[in-house]
Amino acid sequence: EKNQIFISGRNTNVSGSVQENYILNVGDELNFVFQGGRNEVFSQSIQRDGFLYLDFTSPISAQGRTLGEIKKEILSRVKINLTETDVYISLGRLKQISVTITGEVNIPGTYEIDPFSTVMDALLIAGGIKKSGTLRNIKLIDNNKSENIDLYNFIFGVQGAKQQTLINGSTIIVPNRGKTVAAVGAFNKVG
Repeated sequence: EKNQIFISGRNTNVSGSVQENYILNVGDELNFVFQGGRNEVFSQSIQRDGFLYLDFTSPISAQGRTLGEIKKEILSRVKINLTETDVYISLGRLKQISVTITGEVNIPGTYEIDPFSTVMDALLIAGGIKKSGTLRNIKLIDNNKSENIDLYNFIFGVQGAKQQTLINGSTIIVPNRGKTVAAVGAFNKVG
């Protein structure tokens, strides 16, 4: 499985696109596969109180902690409480985040999207940018911090250009492109 994480007393490997620094939240679901002294497969969600409840140990405070932190804690508890047991953990369903997209997009509004979504992903969900909009100077507001984003660098593969991931409550504002000039004829590209 793409997002599978293997945890045992002998080694720890991470494969796939899930990052160790993913912040867990209420409603995120973890899938467990126990092998060895205990053989079982089940899923468990982080509850409204922020805890992850597993039947072999006391509740684990999971909300606001990284996947890597929770992984280490579960490994420790498996070693203590379950004899000769390995556990495979993968993220199941993730709680969606709410993002508001306004300005020069085809379908402005508030959307529930995947927590790994980028600005480009969100703009596609909002039907793309209108002809009157621009890919330059897109404003991203997260936690009352504003950042201007130039998607041209990403689209044209400029080295070092990266996509920003979104957080719950992010706002994306696509501005009007303003006045433009058109040139007609044959041109040579220099550089």
